[in-house]
Amino acid sequence: MVALHYGTSGVFTGFDCHLQLSIHLFNVPLCIGDPFEKAALKGIDWSYKSDEKAVPKKGGGNAVQIVQRHHFASHLKRMAVVVRIQEEFFAFVKGAPETIQDKLANLPPSYVETYKTYTRQGSRVLALAFKSLPNMMVFNCPIRADSTTILLELKNSSHGLVTIIGDQALTACHVASQVHIVSKPALILAPARDGEGYERMSPDETESICYKSSFSNYHLLINKESL
Repeated sequence: MVALHYGTSGVFTGFDCHLQLSIHLFNVPLCIGDPFEKAALKGIDWSYKSDEKAVPKKGGGNAVQIVQRHHFASHLKRMAVVVRIQEEFFAFVKGAPETIQDKLANLPPSYVETYKTYTRQGSRVLALAFKSLPNMMVFNCPIRADSTTILLELKNSSHGLVTIIGDQALTACHVASQVHIVSKPALILAPARDGEGYERMSPDETESICYKSSFSNYHLLINKESL
């Protein structure tokens, strides 16, 4: 279950979840879409740009950049967008109140009473919610089942094994150790933490080997900053 929050970001959620399209017809900017949603946009006094960016018409509020839009799905009874506000990312969702209700981390005390009151009066009610997203994505990329065996056979047949990888140095150390490219403790040659020159540092940063010391018992990894 996705834990969503219901609160002060309702204006952002309501705006960015609208199915509006900004076009220019004979050099005249037009916003087309559902009449109800156009009325809502007018009510919150924001404007929608052709580059998927929402900005307040008045005041010094932050612009909201739409990163990914998931259009309304009738079987889910909701739609969602991923947006960036300055350096933070959020997921905004809009949908049927009874659908959003089950997704909320904290259900407001008056939530059910409020939407039922208005729907009994014939109003169209949509629930708005948001969730802050982390600024990091972590991917687990398992090594192919045959990679370790093949590389070990190449190593045992006197082939030299070298890994060139575009990922972070710590990732490279781990992968290299898993496929037998690295059989000794690894050291990473990188700019020194004190800013003076370079140092050979173990991946867990518990061991540092100076240039004058022998490092024949180690495998050395060099990153682009050290070249």
